[in-house]
Amino acid sequence: MLLIGYFQGIDSQRDVAWRCADSRSPQELLALLPTETNPEHSSLTRVRKRLPLEANADMKAIVRRDPGSSWKDYVRSLSRG
Repeated sequence: MLLIGYFQGIDSQRDVAWRCADSRSPQELLALLPTETNPEHSSLTRVRKRLPLEANADMKAIVRRDPGSSWKDYVRSLSRG
């Protein structure tokens, strides 16, 4: 259910649970029968707390590792060994 919310751009766990309960295609993806009930949004909260999904997207942490030489110089340095 969390992946459904991620790929459909749904941030709220309540909205993810509602979407999965409202539409048959997410239910089929989750292998739920039409008579089965979907997990509640509170169970999504417990699952999400267990997942280490922190992303380090700090642009200042990106370091350029290019030495500044041309491609030919780079290949020559590799051939020299």
